[in-house]
Amino acid sequence: MSGESESMSNFYMTQARLPSKVFKLNIGSETVSAQSIIEELIAHQRVAAVPNVNRIIIDPELADKHQSHEFVIREQLNSALLLTLAFYNYAVINKRINYS
Repeated sequence: MSGESESMSNFYMTQARLPSKVFKLNIGSETVSAQSIIEELIAHQRVAAVPNVNRIIIDPELADKHQSHEFVIREQLNSALLLTLAFYNYAVINKRINYS
């Protein structure tokens, strides 16, 4: 491997329902709104379900803009944020904890 980097890039895949499992949003086979988790994140700058993730500071102006969207758009944004947090918790934080 002359001239090439010795490190390999990692490839991660997650199950589509990972965020709902991590954040306990399932009731039976249904997933409920993530709004309460996002409200907790905005108010306290962290989420109890992912305690190893450092403080997450959301600008109040951005939080207001998020809240001004229609419910469906807000839920899509919430889902994207929770997917990001779940991935970060499992792929980055847990790897750092396990291998440090």
